[in-house]
Formats: sequence, structure tokens, C-alpha cells
Amino acid sequence: MLRRLACPLLVVLLALIPIMLVACSGGGSGSTPAESFLDIRAHAQGVDGRDVYSDTHSVRVVPSAAAAGALPQVTSAELPLSPEPNLTSEGLRRVIIGFKNPPSSRTVSALAAGGARIRYRYNLIPAVAAAVTEDQLKALQQDPSVAYVGDDVLKHTCAQELPWGVNTVNAERVWGEAEGASHVTRPEAAGQGVEVAIIDTGAQLDHPDLAANIVGGWDIPEEDDTPQDTFGHGTHVAGIVAAVDNQVGIIGGGPKVSLYIVRVSTTGSFSVAEEIAGIEKAVQHGSNIISMSISGPQGAGELEACQAAWDAGALLVGAAGNNGGTVEFPAAFDSVIAVGAVDQNLEAPSWSNRGPQLELAAPGVNILSTALDSQYDTRDGTSFGVPLVSAAAAIVMGLHGTNNLETRQVLTETALDLGTPGRDNIYGFGLLDVARAAGVIAADEYEPDDASAQASVIAIDGPRRNHTLYPEGDQDWLRFDGNFGDLFTVETWTHAAVAAHNVVPTPDTYIEVRNPDGQVIASSDNKSAEDTDSRVDFSAAADGTYRVLIRASAQAAPDKRIGSYQVAVSRSANVPLTVELPSVIPADQVPANGSVLVRWTVSAASPELVHHSNIEYWRRGSSQHHFTSPQTGLGSFTATIPATP
Repeated sequence: MLRRLACPLLVVLLALIPIMLVACSGGGSGSTPAESFLDIRAHAQGVDGRDVYSDTHSVRVVPSAAAAGALPQVTSAELPLSPEPNLTSEGLRRVIIGFKNPPSSRTVSALAAGGARIRYRYNLIPAVAAAVTEDQLKALQQDPSVAYVGDDVLKHTCAQELPWGVNTVNAERVWGEAEGASHVTRPEAAGQGVEVAIIDTGAQLDHPDLAANIVGGWDIPEEDDTPQDTFGHGTHVAGIVAAVDNQVGIIGGGPKVSLYIVRVSTTGSFSVAEEIAGIEKAVQHGSNIISMSISGPQGAGELEACQAAWDAGALLVGAAGNNGGTVEFPAAFDSVIAVGAVDQNLEAPSWSNRGPQLELAAPGVNILSTALDSQYDTRDGTSFGVPLVSAAAAIVMGLHGTNNLETRQVLTETALDLGTPGRDNIYGFGLLDVARAAGVIAADEYEPDDASAQASVIAIDGPRRNHTLYPEGDQDWLRFDGNFGDLFTVETWTHAAVAAHNVVPTPDTYIEVRNPDGQVIASSDNKSAEDTDSRVDFSAAADGTYRVLIRASAQAAPDKRIGSYQVAVSRSANVPLTVELPSVIPADQVPANGSVLVRWTVSAASPELVHHSNIEYWRRGSSQHHFTSPQTGLGSFTATIPATP
């Protein structure tokens, strides 16, 4: 028989945990002062009543009393574990030692002198965590000052994990509506109503992360409708496609995809006859997508079977192979999307097969998914990029009703280009990007505009333009011509840039303006948690071309580093201003009463046009805002505000 399965190169089994526990902590009622954060916005208003300046600064404030009563820092002297969870590699037993009274330094020192390794000395409870010898353990169990000695057992959270591969291809941005989401908020965007047939070694049909999404299947070798996996490969593939959103384990690329399981092998090896029979079963069942994490030399009838499935309307996805050679079959057929692997650095491992047939790259290294016996493990191989592409295809079909050809075009046209520009033999069209394929992140028609020399022309006083910061780290450059004395405003809007899908990420934008000599003359980095828009007002000090850099704020949260925004440049009657505010107030400059002295300076090229300036401040997370009394004209001002308004 032909060995058709793209077997994993590496398998790292997860620990078998019979009981999963969550440790919870409760809040105390103590009065120890805590650090606080203030957002301070400086305003200036012109004689016509319009705001001519508005910029926000984030200030971290630590009252001088905050250190009182704080618990000392805990230090760790970690030891590597042996295969026995409670033993170290040195043969010491990891234990928690509880004392009837807080242990003295002498007691702790005596333990260490006897060969124990002290890991933590707690203040919350009278206890220490240590690794001790067997003789010490016996002595501690008989020590009248010791309340208890127990094994330092391993704990695991019960939270559902978002695998790095699903996160990297941005699937969770579609069905979870946020970067790093681990739960479905848009079922219709998670592959709902779309069926993926998995041609593999079957699946554990009652796996808690799979059972709800399995709608049927067929066992080719056994000729029955119970394709139970005994090898593990198919179970792993199934979880990557559609592990359910059920609070435990992992979540798949398409958590609402229906799975039709076709078992063609019991051992990982099978002939092309079983493969063709499996494809036929999938077509007969009406599967929209056929996921084939299999590879090998071409067999008789294989080309015709794949083409017939394509002609019947199915989208076929296949593994390129794992021997570092050319793309194998069935992936090499024109009717099949050939998928290669990338690692967490978005680089193709040496074993990922390559060639002109390669169409997409997807994560295929250290991929966590479902395993036999209702467990989870990690595996490597192009096999495990295939189910991510299959899930992406299901999401696109479910959202937009596209057929196999249209879906294939969308996946390739929205891929993130890697390696040599354009399609290449190592990454194909590039890295799968589910968010762009689904339309959640719009393409930027002005790309490439990633450098000053590539800046796109923007019309002054024209309509708002739609742009996208994507992928993370992207930056956009604009340019326009100005004349000496012109007053300009450059402004971005993110809340208004929501597309029809209503889940477009909104980046926290930073604006920087450079004069014709390339010098930075103005910038805005709005740090308000509530506002991701930015605005810059400036005057042209010389004739020439001015360039604008727009990127994500250095302070942006992960879900605010990419996405769509709008930008416009206008001539303005606004007065360019300079405002200086502190970004950090050191603890030794904060008086005991917790108040903060804020100094700010306002200056303008046309002072006669400025009416007054003031500051607004609010505690981070609070909706209550406060203003200082208006100040007349320009100059330097101070205000005393409480650290916790």
C-alpha cells in the first residue's frame, strides 16, 4: 500500500490531567493606597469659540503612602521537574509547609542548611514552598511547629485556549470580533451551515471538543458509519477545523463548522483506492469542502477523482508534504489548494515541501489540537495547515455564499505576502488571512505606502479616505503640497470607519507630520482609552511637500494595533499650539494628600487668535470629567488636581 498520510514530525503529548482546577482570588477590604492613572487633556480655544488644540496625556501617579503595608516581593528558585510531577530533577520533593505560627528566618535558614531549596516564603499565610529531601520530609511531618506538609501539586486553568495558529491567521477576529478572542460572538461568521469532510484516520467521535460538530461520517475499511479514530491524526485535524466553543480545551478555526468524518486508514497508511472512495463519500454527502491532510505519489484515478469533486462544487484542500521535496499529491493537482507550513516566526520549516503548485501557507509547527482519549497534544506538519485553510474557506462560504472557485480566489487574493514579492514556491500567495478573506479587515488601495518615498498623494480639503493599518506594524504615508503661512489640520477617525460587516478592528492611530526637509514638526499620540482618533494642527513654515506618517500608537492595546480608519487633510483657521505636560509624576513628587501639581505651557504662532486654555482630567476608567478654571491667553499655567478625582 502507498503511504499517503502526511505524518507529524514531532508529537509533544500534553499531561493527562484527571481533574482541572481554577484558582480564584478575592478582594480584601484593606485601605492601602494604590497607584492610579490620570488622563489629562489640554484644551485651547480660539476667539471664534472653536477648539484650536486638544491633546491627551496619560499620567501614572503613585501616592507616597502607597508603599505602606505592602507585601514584600516573593522570589523564586525554580527547579526543573522530573517525569514525576512532584519531584525535581535533583530528586527533591516539592511541598508546601504550613506552620502553626509564622516561621522565623532562623527556621527557614535551618531548612535551607539541611538541603532544602526554598522556593517561596509567603506573607499571606504562615507557609513556605520548598523542595526537600525525603529525610527532611519525615522530620517535618513529626515537627510539632508544623501544621501540615503537602505535595506542591500542579494546577491547570479550565479556560478555553486559542491556539497560536488560529490566532495567527486572524480567524478569531471574524467570529470573536476581537484580537485574541477565545469565544464565538458571531455564529454566522464561524462556519455555521457549512460542511467540511475530513479524509483521514477518522476522529474520536465522542471527544468533548468535537462531538457537537460531527454530523456524520463513513468508515471506508470497515464499511460502516462509525469512523472511530484509533491512530490520532484525524482527531487532531478535526479539532483544528472545528473544536467547539465549550469553555474547555481549545477552539477551532471554524467553531461552528459541521464535520463529516471519512476514515480511509486505521494505521496512517492506505492506498489510493481508499482515498478515492473517501472523496466519493464526501461528494455524495454534499460536503462543501474536502480537507485532505494526506500526501504521496500520484495514483491511478486520483487526478480524475479530485477533478470530479471540484466539478461537483466541492473545494479541495491538500497538504504539500513534509519531506522537503516538491509538492506531493493530491495537493499538486490544479483542482486542489496546496498548503505549506510556517512556524511562529512565519518562516517555512525546511521539511515543508515547495514548488510552483503551492498556493497558501498556514501555521504547521507546534499546533495544539484534540487527541485520543479526550486529550490534547501538539504536532508538526503541513497536515495541520490544511484544516486551518478548510476552516477559513467555510467561514468565507458561510458569510458570503461563495462557490468553490470564488472562495479559492478570495483566500489567495487576501493572503499576506511572504518571501519573494508575489507568488513563490515556498509560501505560494502567502500566509492565510481569515479576517481579510472574510472582509473584516479591508484591503488598503493605497498600498504600498510604507515609506516616505512611497507616500500617496492626498487632496487638501477632499473627502475622508479609507485606509488600513495591516498587518501589525504597518504604517501609511501621505503627502500634499503646502505654502508658507498655510494652516493645516490632519485628522483620523476610527469609529466612523466601520464596514458593512460591523466588526472592522479600529486602530489607535498616531500621526506625525514632516516638513519639506524631512523634520518632524508636529505629532499626536492620543492616549485616551475612550478615543482612538488623532488630530494634528500645524502651520507651513516653508513652501514644499509635507509628508504624514500614520501608524498604531506605541501605547495601543493588541486589539487596537491594526484595522481600518479614515483620514483627511484640510486647510484650517486653527492656531498651531505647543503644549507641554508631564507623562510621569514620580512618587517622591506627590504629596501625602495625593494631590498632583500639573504644569502646562501653551504657545501659538498667532497669539491674538487664542482666547483661553485649560485642562480636563479624569481617573482612568471613570466617566466623570473635571475642568480647571479657564486661563486667559497663552503662557505657562499650573493646576492642583487630586490623584484620584
